[in-house]
Amino acid sequence: MPLSPSVQPATPIPATCQAPTPPEAYFELLREGVVRQTRRALLTPSAPGVFTLSGDGRGAGVVMHASDFRFVTPENPAAPGEMPAVYATGPGSVWPEVPAGEDTSLALGMAGVHPVNFAFDPSSGPGAKDLSVAGSNVVTVFSR
Repeated sequence: MPLSPSVQPATPIPATCQAPTPPEAYFELLREGVVRQTRRALLTPSAPGVFTLSGDGRGAGVVMHASDFRFVTPENPAAPGEMPAVYATGPGSVWPEVPAGEDTSLALGMAGVHPVNFAFDPSSGPGAKDLSVAGSNVVTVFSR
């Protein structure tokens, strides 16, 4: 059984990781440097998700002003014509294609985190809006 490329956890007990191309991958579970188990995991090509300020996938999205990287909030909403960035993960294929084993992150050196710039529909007016990226969870963003 071939093992997938090395996946290094960010914490001692990882909950998620980036893995190779679907449909499956094999992972070695190590303890004190010794292989304890090998596990098979079924993978999906993508599972988009937008990060939220609460960390639970609901409510205000992690959205930042492009000009100063401050959070877009009800007190600091995006201006008309501004293109803030919402931060997401799991988008699936990216272009240009990234060779296997290389970091696909596009955001501030954080692996697997992708900024997605967007603009509000000018006719939508000010206030809270719902936003979803490629079928992700729905988050709230704010405009003036």
